[in-house]
Amino acid sequence: MKNLVLVLCALLLVSACGDDEKESNVLVFKYKGSVQCDSQSGVPLENMMSELTDANISVVCSFEANDGNVVSTVCGADTGTINVYEIPETNLIQAENLGFINVQSLENANIVSEC
Repeated sequence: MKNLVLVLCALLLVSACGDDEKESNVLVFKYKGSVQCDSQSGVPLENMMSELTDANISVVCSFEANDGNVVSTVCGADTGTINVYEIPETNLIQAENLGFINVQSLENANIVSEC
């Protein structure tokens, strides 16, 4: 009976440990490439997301945001719009190799996941 109790306690401890190990995610971005006075310009979220998914990087969610920098209001000038993707942190280097940048590098932006 004593051994059975010990085995059950050990199983409970092992199963409880697995619940706390949740993979963390990170936000990465690329500039959309949109310009002022042209609402059709730039790369849509879905098209840019395929760069990640084609590289077997899972995307938790995606959204547009602003880089936080001041831009001059001039037709043809950059909008500062970025496409943001939440991905597993384990894929950060792989995403950076594809040209994506960690959102934390943006000094003037206050971007929080919209997921």
